[in-house]
Parts: sequence; C-alpha cells; structure tokens
Amino acid sequence: MFSIKKTKLHKALAHALGNLEALTKRLKVMQESPDSPRKKIVISSKELYVSSLGEGTKMVVEAHSDKSALFIRPARLSDEKTRVVSKRTYKNRDYVEPVVDIRHQRDINATIGDAEYVHVIFQKDGAWVRPATKYQEIALKQPSGARFDMTMPDEEGLYSQILKAIKITKQSHFSSIILNTSDDFLQSKEYVILCVQLRRLGFAIKEMNNLVYAKLPRSPELDSHKYIDLANYNYKTNFKSMATRFNFSEPLSSFAACTAGVDIHAMENEGFKTTSILEYRPPEKRDFKKSIDKTTGETVIKHNDKTDTGALCALLNSKHAKVVFNEDIYEFDFYRVSKLLPKFNHLHCSIQCDDFSNMKSNSLKDISIDDLSTTIDMFIPALELADMTNTPTMLVENVANFGKSIECRLLTTGLKWLGHEVETHNYNAADFNGMTKRVRAYLFSSQLGLDDIKATPVPRQAHAWNDVIAPRLNELRDVTHCKTIKKGIDTGRIRVINVGDAIVPTIVKSQSRQVKDSVYVYMNGRYYMPSNDMLKALMGIPADFNTGPFSEEITSEITGQSIEYPMHQAICGKIKQHIYQFMKSFFDLKMITVHA
Repeated sequence: MFSIKKTKLHKALAHALGNLEALTKRLKVMQESPDSPRKKIVISSKELYVSSLGEGTKMVVEAHSDKSALFIRPARLSDEKTRVVSKRTYKNRDYVEPVVDIRHQRDINATIGDAEYVHVIFQKDGAWVRPATKYQEIALKQPSGARFDMTMPDEEGLYSQILKAIKITKQSHFSSIILNTSDDFLQSKEYVILCVQLRRLGFAIKEMNNLVYAKLPRSPELDSHKYIDLANYNYKTNFKSMATRFNFSEPLSSFAACTAGVDIHAMENEGFKTTSILEYRPPEKRDFKKSIDKTTGETVIKHNDKTDTGALCALLNSKHAKVVFNEDIYEFDFYRVSKLLPKFNHLHCSIQCDDFSNMKSNSLKDISIDDLSTTIDMFIPALELADMTNTPTMLVENVANFGKSIECRLLTTGLKWLGHEVETHNYNAADFNGMTKRVRAYLFSSQLGLDDIKATPVPRQAHAWNDVIAPRLNELRDVTHCKTIKKGIDTGRIRVINVGDAIVPTIVKSQSRQVKDSVYVYMNGRYYMPSNDMLKALMGIPADFNTGPFSEEITSEITGQSIEYPMHQAICGKIKQHIYQFMKSFFDLKMITVHA
C-alpha cells in the first residue's frame, strides 16, 4: 500500500493518484556528476503511484522497440532482469517518496539522445519517458525564415496580427523572422507581448530602422525570408461540427487549467465533471535555499520542489479527474497528449494574475518581463488550448484590471476568430453573498450561441465577523510585535478586519508571509493573524476542501490566489444553464428536421 504519509489525509492523496488514468510531467535530464558526460534520469515523485511503482516494487526499464521512449513497468513473474523502486526520505517530513534512477547509457542515448528534458506519462501499465524537444532543436534542423507585416492595426486599433504571427511561427518552426513595423507598433503593449513570446522560444531580438530581426542563436544567415500575408491567414486550425464535437453523454464535462482546485470544487458543486486538470506551480526564489557543504566548503543550492502542489491539491479535491497534466501551460504540448484527453464541453482557465494586479509594482513587472518570469502573455497558450481542443465554451478568470487590458482584448479577438461569441464582466464577491471585497473579471466565450449569461447578484446573508471571526477568536495569532506590522502601518498598505466588519479586505497569495498587504484582525489595539481555516471560510470555501497534506504556506497560497467561492459557483450555474439550453435547442431543432 502507498506510504506517502501515515495519515488518513495523505492516504487519500495516494488513493486519488492510484485512481488516475494518466498523469504527465517534464523532468530535467541530469549528469551523474558535474564533470561526467554520463547522464541520468531520476524520477523521484509521488506520481509513480499512478503506475503502481511504489517503493520496494520490482520493476523493469526497457527501451521501446522503435527507440522512441523508455518504458518503466512493474515486473512480471517471467522477467529475469529486474530492479527495485528505491525510496527517498526527507527531514521534517513524515513520508517517503518512491525513486526510479535510470543510468543505463546505451538506453538513454538511444531513446533520449541530447534532449535536456524528458516528458513522462504515468499510466496504469507503466511510465513512458520520451525526449521533450525544444523549439530551437526542431527549428535548427532545417533553418527557414518568415517575414511579417506589423504596420497596420485592426479595426479596433489593436495589433492583433501578433497572434497569427506567433501561431504560424510555432507551427512552422522558423529559425529567423523579420517584422515590418511602425513607430506606433514598437511603442505598443502588443510588441512587448510578441517579444516575450519569441524570447520564450529562444529568439534574440534586434531593432533597426523600423525593422525587427528575431533570430535563434546558431541559426545560419538566410538568403531570403518567405513573406506571409497575415490578413488572409485563417487562424482556426481545428474544426468539428458541434454535433460531432459536443459531449452529449456528459454535457457538463470540463477541462480545468491553471487551478489548485478551489474553482473545480465550486464547479462540481454545480454538477460539472472535471475530467482533466492542467496545473503547474512555477518555482519561486524562496523555494531555493543556500547552504554550505561542511566537507567541501562549497555553497550548495537546494530546491524545495513545489511544482506539483497545486496539481495534487486539485486532484485531491476533484471527484471525477481522470488525467492530470502537471506541466507549465507555456510548455504544454497538446498534440503529444491529445489521446489522453477525455472529451469535454467546457474549458476553465484561471490564468496568473500577478502582472495585472495593483499589488505588484510597475518596476517589478518590468523586471519580470526582462527575466521572462512575467505572465502577461499567458492568455496566448490559453487561446491556443481553446483552438487545439475546439472547446465549445470557455471561462477565463482574473483580477479586475485584466478585463480592461490589451491582453483581454487580444484574447477576445482570438476567440472570435475561433467562432466564439465573447462577453466580459467584472463581478464583486460582496454581491454574491461573499464576505470579501474581491472583484474579479470573468471572460466567457461560447460556440453554442451566446444567450444571457450574466450572473445575477443575490441578497446578502453572510457576515464576516459574526459568522467567521467571532466564533473562532482562539485561532487568531497575535503578531503586533512583528516588523511587518510597522511597515504596513508606515506605508499605509496594511489592511485590517475591524470588530463587527461584515465584509473584509481581499486576501492575497502572500498572506502567510506577513507582507505589507496581508490582512490582519485589529482588536483592542492589537493585530492578529487569521488562521488558514478562517481565511478559507472568509473566501466561502467549504470546510471539506482538503488541503491537509500540504504545508501551511502552500495552503495559504492556494487560498489567497483562489476564486471567491459563492461568486464563482453562481457564474458556473449560469454556464450550466447555457449548456443545457444549447442541448434543448439542438434536440428541438433535430426533431423539427426529422419531422420535416
């Protein structure tokens, strides 16, 4: 039996992993030692339980017959050459983790080659390990170039052609690009977004006389660049009629992307069945700890890997998950995993909000663009996902500023190119019996014919102080003495819950780290930090939402960046009505056609 941790909560997580049909992730190929040319692939992951490869299990590692992959599977009685899945223990953690360590150089070289990363698919019969080839590796095999005209905005004043240029570039794997531009374009937000996307692919960018040259390192100089007319390019690539595409047997089937599970819980309380999850928590600076090796005196950096925490929390809190993609949405290759994806009718995507939030300073936003930690362009892979899956309906949730941004307008344009009707609304949690002042932008799009989808506010009944704070005063922690309290007061950014408040300030992702924007309870001249359970209750998150297997810091992050539960559930209820209305209209029309 699984032994992630000897508690009911961690057994529940192990059970959820064991019930999955598939889980995917990317891993870095490592060297055996800094000076060694020998490579190794180490899979130290709870996800091995999906493939029944728990610690102590006899296993076989074999190269596929066509040398396209390594296959790791539980050993059969007839197998002669077997190995045993080892384990890894951690200080201050009451669980072990199974480990598969592959070092057979002939098999690695034959199947993985020079790839820096591998893509792993954990399935019931075993785990498949394949090279995760980068854009540059493909593009440099047969170098080619393209030229795009970016001088003319569309009828709404947007340089929406960047969406087509990005898509064509990714599909064609160009190694060199020339852009005809204008001064206005070079000063636009669209140009910044385009550059971020090209830099993610590995391009170096140079401007010269209203021409922009984007070139991959080591790409040869090309004699010519093929001109591509973006105005006549059909953006949509995947089309099926709704009669073929729509999942009539499971009308509320859904695919949730960029989620730690709170939105899934709200959706499923409205009857949705979230069968697929795409989630990845990017590494953050505080996840890396420096220490000094006592033997060598060298500085050692250890990474506390939390990239799977959101995905596992989402899995634990979904009743219907079949496939989990623990992958960065920027690197997600739909075509690699399309056969794993159950048919669905609704795509839900909560793209990262940091770079649209007033909580993040403009200087930090600029820095994140320079180092590519920005997420201003995350709407593009979300749009690509809508295109590749030909989703009938889509909901995108973000902070209020997103609704009036260039990014939202570009996303709207792209969805319209895909045949969607689109509407965007800002909603206030307080209007949906919520207990916080959280305001969120919701973009909803549909290929089913857009009817009245706007959610209707409800009468207020909930009261933050009376319902949550007063009954749980014992859960408050006095933090008046902390320096962050003084900083929050001095800067005017401290946010407080006062005695008797019915509605409280918005809770943020960094709440537990006691930043200047954290929310505190102010009572009798003292400042108190609310517990995570109180914060969840203030967000309207039901008590059965399970974060038990995760640290207090991760739980606080999940809560602070989640949706406001009552508001989100109300919006999901309207989407459910929309989908059922389509089904009714479809069958009514079918009956009329048959009788005619």
